[in-house]
Amino acid sequence: MERQANIGHWDEVAWRRIDRGELQGERRRLGPHVGTSEVGLSRYRLGPGERAMPAHVHADEEELFFVLAGAGLAWLDGVTHELRAGDGIVHRANAEAHTWVAGPEGIDVLAFGEGSRTHMTYLPRAQAWWMGPRWMPADGPNPFVLEAAAGPLELPPEPSPRPATIRNVDELPVEAETKGRYGWHMRDLGRGTGSVTSGLRHDDDGVGFWDSRSGADQVTRSDHLRQHARVRPIEQLDAAYTERTKALLFVSPDNPSGSVSSPEMVKAVGEWALDKGVWVITDEIYEHLTYGDHQFVSMPTVVPELANQCIIVNGVAKTYAMTGWRVGWMIGPDDIIKASTNFQSHATSNVANVSQRAALAAVSGSLDDVAMMRTAFARRAQTMYTMLNAIDGVTCLEPQGAFYAYPDLTGLLNRPIDGVTATNTLELADLVLDKAKVAFVPGEAFGLGGYGRFSFALGDDDLAEGMARFAALVG
Repeated sequence: MERQANIGHWDEVAWRRIDRGELQGERRRLGPHVGTSEVGLSRYRLGPGERAMPAHVHADEEELFFVLAGAGLAWLDGVTHELRAGDGIVHRANAEAHTWVAGPEGIDVLAFGEGSRTHMTYLPRAQAWWMGPRWMPADGPNPFVLEAAAGPLELPPEPSPRPATIRNVDELPVEAETKGRYGWHMRDLGRGTGSVTSGLRHDDDGVGFWDSRSGADQVTRSDHLRQHARVRPIEQLDAAYTERTKALLFVSPDNPSGSVSSPEMVKAVGEWALDKGVWVITDEIYEHLTYGDHQFVSMPTVVPELANQCIIVNGVAKTYAMTGWRVGWMIGPDDIIKASTNFQSHATSNVANVSQRAALAAVSGSLDDVAMMRTAFARRAQTMYTMLNAIDGVTCLEPQGAFYAYPDLTGLLNRPIDGVTATNTLELADLVLDKAKVAFVPGEAFGLGGYGRFSFALGDDDLAEGMARFAALVG
């Protein structure tokens, strides 16, 4: 049986060399490979004396590390502690600044981060704040550059006794746990090292992660990585909600990421809006463009009680390739539709008759052509996804819907490309357009620098040519 997209072997992820002055080592970004967008999961392999990360402390993100092999030093606010295989280390949010250095035999480390809401990080050696997700340049200077400017890291001659936040798996008792007719034995490194938001567990099968906030079970075994990464929309909505909140804008499939919200997420968001008395404006323009096992769900169909405070907007621009015609429709309560119609009649001259007739023919006819286009889009999505991930410095999640890929391009920043160095994706987009005649939308347009939106709504040959030009320029 073919494995799901959220199951992957770490050998399927290429090692990426970190070579930034004093910061050296290799990294495999495992999280994106198995489809998580919030949880960070990486494997680091460092040679003797190497260090891959600047000394840093996160404002609101707890991190956990597990030493798979080798030995080294954990650097915590200028104090060092010995590390060996089997050690778990927790770095709590807004606590001590940290990094780690490989010993004479090197070190192999699995790193887990729960995700940050603010993306704020303090770099004590540079005495600078930096904002950007997971060392991805967004706002402010690159942390690797700041760390290099701070000079070599001075290590104390003798390691200090280990704190309670560093424990070896063999130091912890074996605990028996059962759920119904299932049971297992494990050692809980998360609780043992003082974790407050996440857990790090060890059992006979390998190392496991448990995110206590979401109930998502992420298990790392010797033969595979599996993550059930669940976005926690309700917590995020609660944090953003105020008494002045009137409406929620919701879109799935999504522009720019191409992600599709699960039926469970759609229902949870709808029930939250219903409970809060918040109107929902849901954009369903990509409803027919989903791929693989992903499915579109209209929010009022899973939360029928929401119908009286929900507005659905849709159109023919995407599915029916009538981009630019600005023909669409809206579904909602009678009084809202009447008010909107009245407003539009005063604000616009309405749509040309020929456009209306063409749109009517499209939506009232067979969906056979739509199915054909969806098949073509799915094929092109795989082509773009494969070609982007083959480029060193680029990581892309598999598109689930719409017709966009949204790769992480931070590995292309702050390095010379054809004699020009881009420090952000705005500059990178200009560079690629000028040098390769390939256009993409920089992530800054969507509030997330370091990423870029690539459209696969074009012919197969043109897509392959564009990706080949892009790869030749930046590779």
